Amino acid sequence: MRYALIICLIGVTAFFISCDNEEVIAHYNRGNAYQDEGKFNQAILAYKQAIEMDANFAEAHYSLGNTYYRQGQIDEAAAAYKNAVRIQPDFVEARNGLGLVYRIQGNDAAAIEEFKAVVNTAPDNPQGHYHLGRTYMDQDRFERAVASLKEAIRLNPNSAYAYYYLGNSYRAQDKLDQAMAAYEKAIAINPYDALSRRNLGIALYNQERFDEAITHFEAAVRISPRLSNLYNSLGKAYKAQGALDQAVAAFEKATGVNPSDASAYYNLGIIYAERGADEDAMAQYKQALHLARTNSNLQELIPEIEGRMKTLE
Repeated sequence: MRYALIICLIGVTAFFISCDNEEVIAHYNRGNAYQDEGKFNQAILAYKQAIEMDANFAEAHYSLGNTYYRQGQIDEAAAAYKNAVRIQPDFVEARNGLGLVYRIQGNDAAAIEEFKAVVNTAPDNPQGHYHLGRTYMDQDRFERAVASLKEAIRLNPNSAYAYYYLGNSYRAQDKLDQAMAAYEKAIAINPYDALSRRNLGIALYNQERFDEAITHFEAAVRISPRLSNLYNSLGKAYKAQGALDQAVAAFEKATGVNPSDASAYYNLGIIYAERGADEDAMAQYKQALHLARTNSNLQELIPEIEGRMKTLE
């Protein structure tokens, strides 16, 4: 997820160009045009031609890094961003890009140093604060994450992403009221933010405000109908209300969207067992157990499933 969320923040940025050689700039502009068209291989060649003619053209190194990044060539992107920063140490866009690739490479300590350099050089740069906050989150340093994300929001009050992650940081600290307020802000900015709606729904569910939770879960599945975890959340809220038919429909939708969703089969099994359909419940539990055993992220579900199965034997 980390990669998917941050890749959209990389692109061709408008800024003052340090080079005054018209032929070099022509190559650079051609690279930008190719990148805008999604012709990344041609863009790379054009940027490299500009760099061959002027090795100290920092913006060309930066844009080359962006193109590599957008193709998923992270090591190459890192090298290009490093060249841009070496040539121009106060190049905050390049430092932001370098910080992002460090995060993808799992080097959060190096990423933090880059983002700190950004906010020290350009304290009014909202992306530096935002990325710093996200990296602190990855390290479970949630108080620092909150401080950085709030500064990003102060500088850019219309960032739904920043409010979403602020909500997640508050939720990790069990500060549910603040988390809910942040999710509500994110949704007000972007009503199509399915993840903020889901997390707000979960907070409402935990407060047993099931009607409100269902409203947000239903909105989330309309926005992102291919995410099975949204249907799981909706199904749990229906079940908590005693609306078992609707719950079954939601969990079945989850399995249809993602046949590998062990949680959905497990939840279906629970409902079938409660209805006395032991054979159907056992079939769902077996499928859930098979899937959980083959997924390292679902190992904690195995004892629960096995316990439910024993009660039916």
